[in-house]
Amino acid sequence: MDTEDIDILRYNRVKFASEIARFNCGDPRFTLFLKNAKNFGTTFLFVAKETQEIIGFISFCCGSMKRNDAIESAIEIKLFAFDKKWHGKADSNKQTIADKYLRIFIRYFTRLSAKTIKADCIMLHSVPRAVRFYEKFGFKKLISSDSTGKKVLVGRFEENCEPMFLMIDSA
Repeated sequence: MDTEDIDILRYNRVKFASEIARFNCGDPRFTLFLKNAKNFGTTFLFVAKETQEIIGFISFCCGSMKRNDAIESAIEIKLFAFDKKWHGKADSNKQTIADKYLRIFIRYFTRLSAKTIKADCIMLHSVPRAVRFYEKFGFKKLISSDSTGKKVLVGRFEENCEPMFLMIDSA
């Protein structure tokens, strides 16, 4: 499936209720979030034009992180997930759907930062199996500057997750 076969639409629990009920990314926390998302930031759904099936979603909000004793403004990706049926699926250019949409949103966040919110970075909590995926795009593990060893980023899905960031070049 290529980008032109997929719509990026604002989350609407009522409009997409039956499609949301069928969504299963393999992580119950993410699936539950999609079923209950409200006032959590901005969520976009990736919807197949032909079938109206939700193939994935991204949820994000403004945030901040402490790095090297400085506070950095950030766009925080709260969740980025695809239905299990779409894991590893590639388009006609041999690019996975996840790769393609993360690239699209990194560009979107960079433009949003330059024009509106002036964020220094994009941050997220990666589930262990996705750390390499994010590293391909330049995300780095956030090393805690806290002397107690506590993770620096705090969020709803932080348990067993790796805090990561990508500096935004807004120039």
